[in-house]
Amino acid sequence: MQHRRFPILLASSGLVMFLLLLTGYVGLGWAVWKRQSWTSRFFEEETRYRLFDHYLAVFEALRPDDQDADGLTDGYEVFVGRDPRNPKDHSAMGGQWDTDGFVAEVREALGDGIPFESMEWDRWVKAGEPLPLRGHVTIESSAGTFAAGFQLRITPPPGYLLAAPGGAPSASPLTVPVGRDGSIGWDVYVSEKVRNEPGLGPCLNPQNAITGEPLIDTRVCPLQRRWDLDPIIPAVQIEKEADNPHARGTNYHLKWGYVLSSAEGLLVEAARDQDGAPWNPVAMLEPTRRECHVYEYGLYPGEKVLKIHGFVIPYSGLLKFRVIPTRFSPP
Repeated sequence: MQHRRFPILLASSGLVMFLLLLTGYVGLGWAVWKRQSWTSRFFEEETRYRLFDHYLAVFEALRPDDQDADGLTDGYEVFVGRDPRNPKDHSAMGGQWDTDGFVAEVREALGDGIPFESMEWDRWVKAGEPLPLRGHVTIESSAGTFAAGFQLRITPPPGYLLAAPGGAPSASPLTVPVGRDGSIGWDVYVSEKVRNEPGLGPCLNPQNAITGEPLIDTRVCPLQRRWDLDPIIPAVQIEKEADNPHARGTNYHLKWGYVLSSAEGLLVEAARDQDGAPWNPVAMLEPTRRECHVYEYGLYPGEKVLKIHGFVIPYSGLLKFRVIPTRFSPP
């Protein structure tokens, strides 16, 4: 008789243990969802981020629909305290353009040492060639999961053409699918009729294809046309961080010599110091410049990297540079 009871007791014990674990799992999820203050006493910051992302993914899996067509799943909006039935009530969405993992972390130091942002948003379209734009839609400046079927709609400004990656260009509005991870991409072409206006240029303004709501921070502007001359390889000196109090990473001092008098600007580009690495814009300088400082806005010593919400791990290797004299009108 006792032998018969043993499997029952074992199963009962297993069930009790499972229910206890389930209760603990659900209880912890509730505490994370409600932002209970006690979690900060028991868990480090990185662990709290991981718990938040884990339970957020659970909510999104339980409620993957998008009732209000704002691009965010109902589960996400419930978890962060938004109304899943109101297309105007959602977390801020923006954009981050792919820059090979480092250009967004590169700054030019101006003469007074004050850094200015790298050219994430300034796009200079090379005459006769497509400008490929690839990136991600972000949620609250972080990576996120988007609802299936989410799309953006972009209307090209006069004189510009749009195309799906590698597709045929057209002057008609372009519908761009947004991946579940927020990935987006399209190509921009400029016609021969476009003439630049000094300091100005048209913008691309993506909108939610269903609701028409603009995603302001994913706009691309100004779009300027350029004609490149032969590139210059500058002399590069790597300086210590102490030489620039604003730098928290490698500080590069670039110098170059003669520039053709026909140049109207100098485009500084950077790439990983690897064969075949793509070039990315860092700064557009006046044609009279003969040097500049470029430094990586890296981490302070001992500062942790939280890779939870990021798209890329910042590139920490050496960079190579080139300076391209360019014109904003046909040569």
